[in-house]
Amino acid sequence: MIEEIKLNDNVSIYKAKIEISDINKLISDIKLNLDIDINSKKPTASEPGIQSTLVISTTSIRELNEKIIDVLFKNSKIDKNTPYTTRQWVYISDNKNPYFGFHSHDKKNYTNIPLQFTYTYYVQIPNNLVGDDGKLVFKLDDDTIYSILPEIGDLLIFPTTLLHAPMTNTNSDIERIV
Repeated sequence: MIEEIKLNDNVSIYKAKIEISDINKLISDIKLNLDIDINSKKPTASEPGIQSTLVISTTSIRELNEKIIDVLFKNSKIDKNTPYTTRQWVYISDNKNPYFGFHSHDKKNYTNIPLQFTYTYYVQIPNNLVGDDGKLVFKLDDDTIYSILPEIGDLLIFPTTLLHAPMTNTNSDIERIV
């Protein structure tokens, strides 16, 4: 089931819960992907956390991908027989990552097809949160701010043009894995 969260009259985000059979295996496979992907990005002053395109396919990654695609098609007007593109990447942030900056995903995805939506799946969330720590923050065109604290297993779907930023998690002793 998918829940619509209206940010204003024109913008909504959607939230669904996806359970994975072995979350520890998924975390292990994601970390293996980081080791294999020669283009993994380490944190910098202008880019947060570790970022890596998913370059491997494992049972746990395929399970997650199939469940995400199923949610996307069941809850949209997209015809599953129509060609579509996806680009999946991993973002890992720890308590040493002070970066906070809004961004969007409205650039083309290695194709000339306009992007329709962004989705994030929360594999692991930080602990020991205080205040706004760990939240995903959205910024609307009128500069209104809306935030949500994701939980493990949450799938958030939102327009590619929507500005968003992950809040820091400086008190956490576990990583955020998205």
